[in-house]
Amino acid sequence: MGYCFGLLAAACACARAEDSAVAAGDVRIRDPFVVADAEAGVYRLYSSIYAKKGEASDGFGNTGKGVEMYAGRDLGTWSRPKTVLELPADMGCTAVWAPEVHAHNGKWHLFATLTFAGTALPKTDSWPRHEKRGTWIFTADRPEGPYRIVKRDSATPPEWSCLDGTLVVEDGKPYMVFCHEWTQVGDGEMCLMPLKDDLSDAAGEPVTLFKASSAPDVAPNCLVTDGPSFCRDPKTGALTMIWSTIRRNGAYCVYQTRSESGRVAGPWKKHELLFGENGGHGMLFRKLGDGALTLALHRPNQPAGAERMAFFGMELEDGRLRIAETAAPAAVPVKPEFRAYRSFLRQFERTADFAAMGVNTRCFFAANTVNSLGTPYCEYPPVWVGPGKYDFAAFDRQADDLLKASPGAEFLVMVDLTMPYWMTRRYCGDAYEHVTDYCMDERWRRDEAAFMKALIGHAEERYGARVKAYVLSGGKTSEWYEFEDGHSSGRKDKAWREWCAKNGKTGHKPYCPPGPTRFDAAFEGVLYDPATQGELLDYWRFHNEIVADAILFFAREARPLVPATKQLGVFFGYYLVDNFRQTSFGHLDYLRVFDSPDLDFVIAPGNYSDRVPGGASGSQSVYGSAFIRGKRLLHEIDCWPHGHPMGWGRYFKTAADDLAGNTREAAFALVNHLSSWWFDMWGGFYDDPALRARIGKLEAIRRRFENDLSPSAAEVLFVCDPDSARYVNEESKTSDELYRHFYNRAVRTGAPVDLYSFDDLPRIDLSRYKVAILAASVNLPPEKAATLRRTLCNAGRTLVFAYAPGISDGKTLDKRRVREWAGVDFGAPGVRVTDRGGWKAAYAADPALYTSAKLAEIYADAGVHRYVDELSPVYANTRVLAVHSATGGVKTIRLRSRVGEVADLLADRSAARDADRFDCAFDTPDTKIFELRP
Repeated sequence: MGYCFGLLAAACACARAEDSAVAAGDVRIRDPFVVADAEAGVYRLYSSIYAKKGEASDGFGNTGKGVEMYAGRDLGTWSRPKTVLELPADMGCTAVWAPEVHAHNGKWHLFATLTFAGTALPKTDSWPRHEKRGTWIFTADRPEGPYRIVKRDSATPPEWSCLDGTLVVEDGKPYMVFCHEWTQVGDGEMCLMPLKDDLSDAAGEPVTLFKASSAPDVAPNCLVTDGPSFCRDPKTGALTMIWSTIRRNGAYCVYQTRSESGRVAGPWKKHELLFGENGGHGMLFRKLGDGALTLALHRPNQPAGAERMAFFGMELEDGRLRIAETAAPAAVPVKPEFRAYRSFLRQFERTADFAAMGVNTRCFFAANTVNSLGTPYCEYPPVWVGPGKYDFAAFDRQADDLLKASPGAEFLVMVDLTMPYWMTRRYCGDAYEHVTDYCMDERWRRDEAAFMKALIGHAEERYGARVKAYVLSGGKTSEWYEFEDGHSSGRKDKAWREWCAKNGKTGHKPYCPPGPTRFDAAFEGVLYDPATQGELLDYWRFHNEIVADAILFFAREARPLVPATKQLGVFFGYYLVDNFRQTSFGHLDYLRVFDSPDLDFVIAPGNYSDRVPGGASGSQSVYGSAFIRGKRLLHEIDCWPHGHPMGWGRYFKTAADDLAGNTREAAFALVNHLSSWWFDMWGGFYDDPALRARIGKLEAIRRRFENDLSPSAAEVLFVCDPDSARYVNEESKTSDELYRHFYNRAVRTGAPVDLYSFDDLPRIDLSRYKVAILAASVNLPPEKAATLRRTLCNAGRTLVFAYAPGISDGKTLDKRRVREWAGVDFGAPGVRVTDRGGWKAAYAADPALYTSAKLAEIYADAGVHRYVDELSPVYANTRVLAVHSATGGVKTIRLRSRVGEVADLLADRSAARDADRFDCAFDTPDTKIFELRP
């Protein structure tokens, strides 16, 4: 009893005890189950006990230890977990899944799925082996346990492979609804079985309610049934079940279905997708206080370790559920930021200079390869000198030389995963030029992983106290680029055939589509038609998945060697890319990489297409999507100064341009809580003492705001859609207009803009956005369309569309669908704004018609706050405001609300007091950074 009382006390005190509190985003959990205990006034969250580092587990990280419970007074903060069920080791359980707790007849009962590896059940032709798996029932006097076993075998039929049993009580009689594994029966079954009144065992034979194949859009090669949960409409008595399966596109999802009889026996015939965005195993409960119906589920479903709980407010009408709102989003916390100096060259003097400015972290690259200019990335000899042969003396020389220049330096170590010259001969090719070709080669992966592990091991042994992070670099320019021009090979064709078979893509050619056909878009030379060019669309999905798969492989291999106190990063997620490479670069599967539990940050350079004075700049990567997944973006500041002999990127013509441009980049990182490094690519970028003085000032400002995560003040949302990007011929002029040029014009408006992905819409707070730009959302199949309607088509918001919104439903192209979203026909002239009933749609067939002036007009009509009247970029959160301008003079800056003081941080003076607007003198060009103080 002492143990139970102590646990209850901890549960009740969890909201007050700061040292024991756990943020929802820190709780790794699959199959969350919440009990809203009205008597105690707490929520209880039940979870499997996951493996710690080095412990044995299944593919999902589950152990056979038992079940633990979190407690909290809201859905955002929880106590530290306490064990409520501890399975004896001699029981032989190897994994515990999907614990649920139910009150019945004065007792508390825990249902859990137990697996016993090494045991065999009767097999079928569809699966080679079945481990013993079923739902066990445990009982306790209190919801916090401890729970004791009721029966030494499963309540589900012992010879069946079963999971996810849940309790349903109807007319006072208890039943278990559970899932008969698809791996045993081929087509997963949802089953119903009566239980004894004390829940000690089955009270009859199970019957099948329905099979997975009865629902639409279920993967034919993965007919899963998972996670049943029930609710009854208090007004009509209608009984609704939710359950999970795998869709044809591979996404884990939640369906709903209603009993036609209102009874648990059904029939259950019509299945409707409820949540289709790579999350599932949901359960329904009513919140404390207002009793609001709430859905809990985990997402993403993969990779293992990334799973977090998410809660959604629900509406229920005559048995039909609808997601009304995100009730308590579980944001994943980000790791600490980096501020560093980087160069391909030795640059000892500059290393010391930056250390003196407070930038004591140095990135270096012990590279084995040459760059895109044909010269070595590194001034030191290669480390990887032959098969299994490493010369770490070359690594040590580089590190030791940097320590002489900056004795207190810490390191970001880039790991070169491209091919040394000798390796190109061995493999008869080059993974630098054709990374997708080699990403699928197991020999190459094995050899590269061995080098990576050896290098990290050496770095940890010799410089472990100084290394802060490792960066996995591969592909073209070390940024995982693929300059795809129809290149194929035997290994790529083989992988293509395997991919097609795995994804049920029958009828495709046995070799990758050749280069010329990929530019032949059926619709106006711009869009691929899924009805006639489905093979090309599948190819682009395959092509981008290859790169993500390789990155995830190397991250998994590296993570055990990188201490938890250090970070692991990668260049990835470029969406606003240059050079007409939107799709073929290979970065479109970025959300899967951002979801990886093995990675801590991602890196991307600034937007090269608009760096001139007055330009939008920003990042090529979708930093908002990274941030909500716990990945802080490292913004690469690589601005060539005026007159630099390198010869490219002549954005800046004067020393004043250099100051204003570099300040803009630092301000962008500061406002958006990004890491950054100053990239002195080929040396000479920071020779100007005035520029170094400015950087020193900027770094001092950054240090003041290092732990600040003030929310964005943007009222404009730019929505990236990697799924739709596959449909757009990247060689068409329209492609560039839909992506980077559109973003640049959207930012050059005097109003800040946030950047997220379409899949983020259900998990971010949309309430402050008055305009949402969906310039390139050409593919809106039913589930995406439903998400868009539910999340953005409301609140008087204006949605900005270009070219052909929603023209594809994933199966066909139809111009008539454009009217559904735009309110006008495809190709309508000019920029048209129409009232859609509760929201507005702006449409232009030619994206170039959306000039910054026109967008500013749309913003103003929607009530968006513009800080300045001129068409210049503004970055703003609730504490920091940055304004960049190509022209000088006195400018009026309007604030969203009155503040006590506006501090000009670069000038170290007060710009205004007790003001909601103020005037400020700008140089030509200039970037100002202000702190808004209460």
